[in-house]
Amino acid sequence: MLQKPSAELSVELHREFLKGIGDNVLPVTSCCDSCCLFCSNNANPAGILLQYPGHLPMAYIMEHMEFLSADQPVVIGESATRICEGEPLCHPEFMDILTGLRQRFPKTSIRLTTSGSLIDERWLKFFASIGNLELTVSVNSLWHRLEICGNNFKMNPRRMVASLLSGSDELCVSFVYLQEFQESLLSDIVELMSDGVTRFRIFKPGFTRLSRRPFNWPDSDFTGTLESLGRNVSILLEPPEIHDIVPQVRAVLPGSPSAACGICRGDVIISVSGTPALSRYNAHHLIRKARNPVVVIRRNGDSVAAELIKSPDSSSGLVFDYDISDSDLNLCRAILHRGDRIATAPLPGRFLKKVFPVHSSQVCIVDNLFFGGNIQVAGLLVLNDLFGQLKEKGRYFLPQVMFDTSGRDLQGLLAPGWDRTIGQYYLDV
Repeated sequence: MLQKPSAELSVELHREFLKGIGDNVLPVTSCCDSCCLFCSNNANPAGILLQYPGHLPMAYIMEHMEFLSADQPVVIGESATRICEGEPLCHPEFMDILTGLRQRFPKTSIRLTTSGSLIDERWLKFFASIGNLELTVSVNSLWHRLEICGNNFKMNPRRMVASLLSGSDELCVSFVYLQEFQESLLSDIVELMSDGVTRFRIFKPGFTRLSRRPFNWPDSDFTGTLESLGRNVSILLEPPEIHDIVPQVRAVLPGSPSAACGICRGDVIISVSGTPALSRYNAHHLIRKARNPVVVIRRNGDSVAAELIKSPDSSSGLVFDYDISDSDLNLCRAILHRGDRIATAPLPGRFLKKVFPVHSSQVCIVDNLFFGGNIQVAGLLVLNDLFGQLKEKGRYFLPQVMFDTSGRDLQGLLAPGWDRTIGQYYLDV
């Protein structure tokens, strides 16, 4: 049975921790050694319901590991709950936590995000010993780290990345785009490409109405340069500006099973071993789970079949922009087909209007007024945003990510209604 929270942990924190476990996310700490220019935690409105527990007790973490799933990667260092995620390597017992995780799940992939600032020779040797490790290193800058994040790396960053390349199963290097460091960012990507890095993620910076400064998003010249650089590697700009669920390949990693069988960037996945590919997410999931899948692609109007030689749950080398999970796609389709409405933030709202053009008028876009700035995501909507903007009478289904495990939004307001038939919160206007 699930353990009760210790005396030091609140019931709310325990519930959020279990929510993370249910998504195969393992929260570790909210402590961080960086103070980044773009950090959203420095500009949150007062009174929002976030959890800052510091270092979670190792015994508590170890007790709940058994409820993680061995069938999908265990994620550490990425926010998925109301627990503020810090730098995992700050936790004084993180090596012991990873060791315990590997002992309990010897074959499960561990997906770790770190800033890399604390990595030294000791960590490099440890990561190499863990095995089946997918690393994302939030470098943000090779040579301007102190200006951007308030700290420096413990070792030469290019040497660190090169060592991680040889000691992990998958390595991705990420940056947050800052206009004043645009040329430096492009130079960093070129340098890291020459060192053998093939996967990059560039995040558009977000800012609230309380931020000390606004952040500009990349212009077309910059994105065009990324497109040019990304012809032979994977460079994803996130969040992506996509308007459909066509499973088009964004990139193919060099030396991968997909590259070996001739799949190219821009190909569209039609089916995987006879199963139709319904979206980017769906295509990625079908291919990753399969052993030696036969993939039918569409290229220049022609259909071509290719067999990927790979084991189940291993990387195919195909990279897709993230669109929508199978469960969310089916849920949205069911809500719209029965005549109800969906209220959501601008970014997902624009996407859903394109995906469901016949039901476009039932998708209602609500601006993130409480957070303000350039925030456009459903997870940062609050009920007060909806109360002032939804005018037409009817039932509006709300994004589940707006609410915690008790049905409260970030300001503590309870969701007005719950539809048991589809398991979703709603608001009647």
